[in-house]
Amino acid sequence: MKRFWLLFTLAVIGTVVLSGCMGIASQTQDEPASPPPMMVSVMLQEAEGVKVTGQNPIQVEAGMPASFSVEVVDGYKIDSLTQGATY
Repeated sequence: MKRFWLLFTLAVIGTVVLSGCMGIASQTQDEPASPPPMMVSVMLQEAEGVKVTGQNPIQVEAGMPASFSVEVVDGYKIDSLTQGATY
């Protein structure tokens, strides 16, 4: 009779331990929260004959394009313009 109660007690303890472990495992399987996107400052440096008329510097998400408004000063002309340039 003592063996029966010993085995019964061990079975109950084992069931409780295993059910507790399954609860912990299910909590770790959730997807971790993604980190917020990294923001970077992008600045266009004015050169002779070119003036930045818009916001400068600007904040953009890393890897995203940055657009600037510029003005060509009188007496200067644009010799070449590459649309969609990536630096």
